[in-house]
Amino acid sequence: MEIKLIKNFEVGVLNSLNENLIIHVVDDNRQLDKFNGKRIYLFNPKTNERIEIAPEIPKFFMSSTYYSTHHNNFFVFLSARMVNEKNVEVTYYVYDVKTNNCKAIHSLTESLEAIRCDIILKVFSLTEDYCLFQHRIDTKEGEQYKLLLKDIKNEKQMNIENELLTKYGIDSLIPLQGNVCGIKIGESCIGIINVNQFVSDMVLGLDIEFKQMLDCVNDEYAIEYIKENNGNMLYTKRDIAGDSEEIIMYDYINNVKRIRQNDRLSDQKDFDGMYIINDVPYRFFRNDRGTRLINLNTQKSEYRFSSDSKVEMVLNDMMVISKRKKLFPFSKKITDYIEVYRFQEFRHALYKSKAKFGGCINHFGDLLIFTI
Repeated sequence: MEIKLIKNFEVGVLNSLNENLIIHVVDDNRQLDKFNGKRIYLFNPKTNERIEIAPEIPKFFMSSTYYSTHHNNFFVFLSARMVNEKNVEVTYYVYDVKTNNCKAIHSLTESLEAIRCDIILKVFSLTEDYCLFQHRIDTKEGEQYKLLLKDIKNEKQMNIENELLTKYGIDSLIPLQGNVCGIKIGESCIGIINVNQFVSDMVLGLDIEFKQMLDCVNDEYAIEYIKENNGNMLYTKRDIAGDSEEIIMYDYINNVKRIRQNDRLSDQKDFDGMYIINDVPYRFFRNDRGTRLINLNTQKSEYRFSSDSKVEMVLNDMMVISKRKKLFPFSKKITDYIEVYRFQEFRHALYKSKAKFGGCINHFGDLLIFTI
């Protein structure tokens, strides 16, 4: 694994698109209600080249976008404009990296109040040809989901009437390996699907065929959080009445499931601080006194970072730490550092730089650290 420092980079959100390119999203000076405008760049870490995509189109984040694979030659973004005082027109665009073409593929009109209150729009980029658009609609009977599958290449579309999807909606899609990904449907169901099979089943109007069903719960339980880490799908299953939860780790490479009981309910911040390191589940708790590393097998604290250190990223068994320290005890000057350590070997840094942390990303096995 190579550690590469990229200096003087604009603060923004970083995501790998494919082996050659990173999507870099930053704020611009546009504003629509509470939503800040965005600029989208493609950054090549090998050449340090960065180009802006479709600068003439106003871009906003009013929708969540999920991709089914780690290797993509396209990405989806949205634009928006006020139709009147109460309604917003949202238009989705797809940008093709190979051809540098950008075209509108879907649009809808929704009330500003509904969009302002919550993320009700999601798009799932399944293949180069198919995107699934999901629109949550609140009714007197409760939430319902409208799903539209678009064949971009042939400019065709079809409404998806699958009962499971229209009742609960797709919460998230997580790329695993090849054309296999994890899927969470509402708070009721989680499993692994073959993306091509998933598309084919929807086109033919068939029920979803899971490559593996991991959990399907009744109203007494809720599957709340999910992510991928070090070859594992991690998720929480909460006992609603008992007010307790299970933390489940599924090794999708070796087909092994492990379960840990947890009396302390997770929130999103807690769950984001959960990692599998050297095949051991850990949870990172941060407060004003620092960050503790809790071994979930033993429920014991194994290490504590001081309050001037922040764990920015855990990648395999390496940890990226940002520090803000005074050079001398009574000095007013604060110096920023970035350090990389191998887990449990915290006396000797693998990498160290005097710089202000601006982000980092695991880009196909390489650790890219950005400074501002």
